[in-house]
Amino acid sequence: KFDQLGNISLFPNPASKFVNLQFDLLNNASAMIEIVDVLGKKQFSQTNTISNKELLPIDISALKAGVYFVNITINHNKKVLRLVVE
Repeated sequence: KFDQLGNISLFPNPASKFVNLQFDLLNNASAMIEIVDVLGKKQFSQTNTISNKELLPIDISALKAGVYFVNITINHNKKVLRLVVE
């Protein structure tokens, strides 16, 4: 269950140039971060080693306006956050 790993928040939302992922994890972890559009097409992907409390900015300036999903996978647990790009 993802909740056992800690919390992840996304802001600002809606966003236009940058979005921040705020991690508040119980332990350091490797996180795979993907941004997909509503059709499921991958628009962004990276893997980061995340410290238990980390703020990770992501450049979304190349994304067109619309709704996207930020998929975060840590230790085979997945969390999906909705992102609106202006």
